[in-house]
Amino acid sequence: MAHNGKAIFAHAYGLADRERNIPNRLDTRFCIGSMNKIFTATAVLQLAQSGKITLDDPLRKYLTGYPNRDVATKVTIHHLPTHTGGTGDFFGPEFEPAASTYTATTASCCWAS
Repeated sequence: MAHNGKAIFAHAYGLADRERNIPNRLDTRFCIGSMNKIFTATAVLQLAQSGKITLDDPLRKYLTGYPNRDVATKVTIHHLPTHTGGTGDFFGPEFEPAASTYTATTASCCWAS
């Protein structure tokens, strides 16, 4: 917990790995899977509320290099947090060459480095 940019409370509780009795540390990483979607949606809506982005803008306005131009033109920012953009399988054939790297990174994300 921080106040005015200064940590006022920093402590870790519980076990990161119950099988091996490894305690959580302040730098323990957790695989949160889809839980990050709500944080991303909240951040997007906060940006819209503060006027920094517009929910009706197409994806291409903010992600100029998005590989699927059709999606980048038709999908709006509003579609992303509501999962209604029809972006399809994000991890298609273009993703396959890097899949082993991604999997290794994902597997290691649960433990602090």
